[in-house]
Amino acid sequence: MEVDMNGEQARFGGPIVGFVPNQQLTVENDWIPNRGWQKPTYITIRLSAALGGTLVELVHYGFERTGGDFSSEHAGYEQGWGMTQLNALKASIEGEPTSN
Repeated sequence: MEVDMNGEQARFGGPIVGFVPNQQLTVENDWIPNRGWQKPTYITIRLSAALGGTLVELVHYGFERTGGDFSSEHAGYEQGWGMTQLNALKASIEGEPTSN
């Protein structure tokens, strides 16, 4: 995946480390190329039935693995997953083109 960081595209991602079909996906998450983290974080996406549809929970955790001042590192991500990224994820899953 890619995000815009100060006008530059930055890639991130990693290997799948957990998968339960139709329920949960967990991936290691690191910058590509690495930007100094000692170990990657994790991103888990959970799916569950709710209100006649699907509830999608996205949890980004493991910042203590990155080394250094992980509290500040985590704080920098607190507002990172906004509707732009979640709508792009939804479009990708549903096979629709993305728009910004």
